Formats: sequence, C-alpha cells, structure tokens
Amino acid sequence: MSILANKDTKVVIIGGVAGVNAAKRMAQFDFLVNRSLSVQAFVYPPESGQQKEIYRGGELNNVSVYSTLQEALEENPEINTALIYLGASRATQSGVECLESENIKLVSMITEGVPEKDAKKLRALAIKKGKMFNGPSSIGIMSAGECRLGVIGGEFKNLKLCNLYRSGSFGVLTKSGGLSNETMWLCAQNGNGVTSAVAIGGDSYPGTDFVTYLEMFEKDPETKAVVMVGEVGGTLEEEAAEWLGAEKRRIRLIAAIGGTCQEVLPQGMKFGHAGAKEGKKGLGSARSKINALREAGALVPDTFGGLSKAIRQVYDELLADGTIKPEPMVDEAILPELPPKVQEIMKQGDVIVEPLIRTTISDDRGEEPRYVGYAASELCEKGYGIEDVLALLWNKKLP
Repeated sequence: MSILANKDTKVVIIGGVAGVNAAKRMAQFDFLVNRSLSVQAFVYPPESGQQKEIYRGGELNNVSVYSTLQEALEENPEINTALIYLGASRATQSGVECLESENIKLVSMITEGVPEKDAKKLRALAIKKGKMFNGPSSIGIMSAGECRLGVIGGEFKNLKLCNLYRSGSFGVLTKSGGLSNETMWLCAQNGNGVTSAVAIGGDSYPGTDFVTYLEMFEKDPETKAVVMVGEVGGTLEEEAAEWLGAEKRRIRLIAAIGGTCQEVLPQGMKFGHAGAKEGKKGLGSARSKINALREAGALVPDTFGGLSKAIRQVYDELLADGTIKPEPMVDEAILPELPPKVQEIMKQGDVIVEPLIRTTISDDRGEEPRYVGYAASELCEKGYGIEDVLALLWNKKLP
C-alpha cells in the first residue's frame, strides 16, 4: 500500500516550464509502472489554450493548458491532486484556491521563499478543510509502484536502481529533497525498498509535520519501518520522538539528524534550508534531537553515513522475526526502457534518417548562406543586389 498518492491519483500542475518538466518526469514513472498518465491538466494563464506534449514511453499525450483552476476541473473532474510550481508571490493564492476546491484533496508545493505568515495560513486552511498540504519547498511525494508527484526520485535509471517500480517495506520522511532520493536508494540497497517517501520541505513552517505522516505510516500495514532524515532547527524531530515514546508503536523508526557541526559554529547560523538554524539556548539543536529520538526508542546513527548499517540492521531483524519476507530478485532486463530519441540514435550511427525536405536553391548549413551554389559574400563582392539574388533563386541563374 501507500500513503497520500496511489494509482487513482490524478493531477493538475499549476505553473509554467518547471511544471511541464515535472510532468515529463512523472510520465516516465507512469510508463515504468504501467499506469495511465497521472497529469491531466496544466494551469498557466500566459499559455492558456496551448497543449503540452508529454511522452509516456513512446506514447504521445497532448495535455491542455487552462487559464484558471476552475476551467481545468470542469474539463477534468477526475483531478484530485494539485502540484504548485509558481514563484513565491503567486504560490500562496494558488494554494488557497486549490485547498478551497472541493475536488482537490492533496496539494504539494515546490515553491521556496514563501513567507512564514503565508505558510501558516495555508497549513491552517488545510486543517480546516480536512485536506493535505505538503510543502512549501517540497520536491514531491513518491509511492513506489503507484504514483510519483513531482521530480522526486530523479532520472529514469535511478527509479529502477531504487526499486521504485514495486513497493517495499520502508517509509521515508525527509526535509531535504536531495536526501529523499539518497534515502530511497539506501532503502533499496540495504532493505527491500520503500512504500512511500515524502519530502516535507525545509522551511520553518511545513504544511504537514513529521508526526502526521508517521501516524499515516503506522496505519499502513505494508510499512514496517520508517526512515526519517531531519536536521538542526525547529522542533519537528522532538515532536516525532514524543509521538514514538508515548505508546508502543507497530513501526520501527530509524532517524538521521544533520547539523551536529553547529556545536562549533556561531549560534543562529543557517544551513541552506530556511528552517535549518539553531534557536536560542540550543533549542532545536541536532544533538538535542538525536538524544530525544534515542530516548524514545528510535535507532539513530551518529551521522548520515551510518544510515546504511541502521537500515540493514532493522531489515535483518524484520526478516528474522517473520515480519517481512524476502523479496524475489527482479531481472532488470525485463523492466521497460525509455524509447531513445531519433537524435541519439543518429549520433550512434544506428539509423539513417533521410531528409523530409530538400532544397536546391539555398543552403544555410555552413558559416554563410549559399544561393544556387553561390556564397552570399561572393554575390556581394561581384556587385549583385537583392533583386539579382531573387532572380537567381527564381531562374537558377544570374541575370
């Protein structure tokens, strides 16, 4: 099973070029797991009325661009999820519109730099409406074998290396987008892969906290353990520790916390993410998070480098007590490959593509244009004007 996204997830992407690029990556995953195209529409007023070409393997899909969310939903009532790829000045209003829409149940926002007051507003609205709001600053959500929201997981070959074409037994929670990809790979190499992975974003006020997602994983029977990658700043990890220690939990929790170097650096220094900074009196320090999680019963290596060993340890224990069974090895040769582009095949010399159009009167392939065999500079040097060149092109000889 999965959390948040599955094979019934249908998506509208709000935004321009970045949104189209995300749709192309999502279509590659759709092709890998043999599901229908997940992206049903785009909303981007400057390109309203256009259609974007999205390839699912070798299958071309023309996805319409609408000027408003309402138009997109009227034409595509099956849409239930929105991804926001807009700048900070427009993302909040778009998020509000999506959360207030009856059709949309999940909103994920990649936008960085959303003001804290706006992030709080979106979180409060999502809770009021009973919706899920992920982000801001989230690379996306992955449900192995079912659905990909955003560019999480990376390029096509990485999807296969991380065994994302089928479900495993590990949930993944991170703030960092890049570390979500790394952690999924570690789960594939040292365990049996992931059920779902969520990058919640590194801002100070994420739309949904670690505890909410941990509760969702706790209710998912296929998820046996969760790998959580946190960092210095905020209290989300301490809240997760409190949740874990409050009562006996079904899932195992493995955690890695970045930012212990803060101990030898000036207090309040920020590390990339907006929320990655230690507060006054050491509040939100990496060390305090590590200690709290260990006391609650989580397996926490000293550094991210120890995460592989921790995942392997938990995986072996789950195998030993019969909680999970070994996954049969999949021959990668049977997995689909993306069809190569014609340009790539031509470079390799494996195909000959004859020209569809031939011209005998002009040639602009070289450093200067040629007209019926005459270089432009040669015609100029001989004193021929535009009228002479037109006559040459018409009659194929100079006057």
